Amino acid sequence: EQLFERWAAHTLVDAPNGGVPVAPPRRGELRLTVGPPDATLSVEMVAPKLPPRATIFVLPGLRDDKEYMRAYAERLAEAGYRAVLVDSRGHGRSGGRWLTYGIQESRDLSQLIDALAITGPIGVLGHSYGGSTALQWAGREPRLRAAIGLGAFTTLRECVRDLPILGTIVPHFILERAIERGSRMAHFHPDE
Repeated sequence: EQLFERWAAHTLVDAPNGGVPVAPPRRGELRLTVGPPDATLSVEMVAPKLPPRATIFVLPGLRDDKEYMRAYAERLAEAGYRAVLVDSRGHGRSGGRWLTYGIQESRDLSQLIDALAITGPIGVLGHSYGGSTALQWAGREPRLRAAIGLGAFTTLRECVRDLPILGTIVPHFILERAIERGSRMAHFHPDE
């Protein structure tokens, strides 16, 4: 029971590349420090040909990186928007140890607005984990004018029910304890 609980907790909150050194930046890639807790985010901007109508942050899903959403960013740029592709903490080319299901990630995005000195209208488009982050961010960030969450979930508990292995083979009471344990490890409230 304890072993399953510990395994499930780590499965939920360990970042895909947590603790792994991040490769040096590529051409066109920015690295920006956010936190606390400190993390380095990999960011790329896709600019339109004319001055941008607005800036749209583009967020990939759980265990995906910004390349997964590049086609969205390019379409947005074609339509006259500046797209900001972001690898969330512990994903892709970003550092960070824990997943917080949009809670810390949404705070990171507010810091990115300031670090990138973005002015004018701001929106966000996210898929799955990124969609949930987008919705969390919309509830916290007054500078955000629009948010689209594709396949978003509302809480960690809802997300876990849909996970193929955890939601089906781990007994519910162990899963609930794993959620509580994992959220304590990553310093967030699972229902936030």
